[in-house]
Amino acid sequence: MARKPNPNQLTELRRSLRMLRAKAVNSLGRAILSKESAAKVYEVFLMVALAEQLTHRGFVWEIRDFTGRKCSTLYYRGSPAFLSSGGSLAIWRPKKPSQVFEFFNGVRWIGHSGESHEADIALINSRNLKGYRKANHAVFAPIIFAAECKYIRTTLPLDYVRSLLGLHLELNPSHMHLVTKPHYNRSIYHIARHYRRFRWPIYYSWKVDDFTDANLKRFLDFACHRIERLTSD
Repeated sequence: MARKPNPNQLTELRRSLRMLRAKAVNSLGRAILSKESAAKVYEVFLMVALAEQLTHRGFVWEIRDFTGRKCSTLYYRGSPAFLSSGGSLAIWRPKKPSQVFEFFNGVRWIGHSGESHEADIALINSRNLKGYRKANHAVFAPIIFAAECKYIRTTLPLDYVRSLLGLHLELNPSHMHLVTKPHYNRSIYHIARHYRRFRWPIYYSWKVDDFTDANLKRFLDFACHRIERLTSD
């Protein structure tokens, strides 16, 4: 049985969506975010939190549908799917309105091997999506920022970080982040730190839960600082 979502995360999501005068529905068109699994709400919550945090750093944000047009509904993906099955959160700097980046959740992307892989959260330069938005198959696009979101109760298994290393090799994002609810895992921390010595941009944030937790603020500050640098060219 799936865990119920964290009520604080749902409250913050609804507050953020009210700012945009928007609502959230899944790819089937059902407004059932409160009935989704805790893991799915965690994913959407972190994506919206990242985009909103960037507005405090001078970015503008808006919701877009699968065609790339502004809309008032955040079509999140309830399960791994393609670009055409949902929408995105777009961000840009007011002085560079033509340089737009988009956050996607649950999209399957083509890796370097030719196989497809899901990224819980991915940030893409909009210009790299031209001609792909209506595709009913996985596509390749350079990923600027990717995050894997693990909302589980138990100690995080090493399998997750092994998968993270494989996902980095396949998708090769400029920044890869493992975000989890469980407490600090010494082995995962040391693995991530080890590969950063070889210029693998892999990071790990633990006990990231909701806006009552300082760990979330630390993650958002660090991740948004990296995104600012990666999108400044």
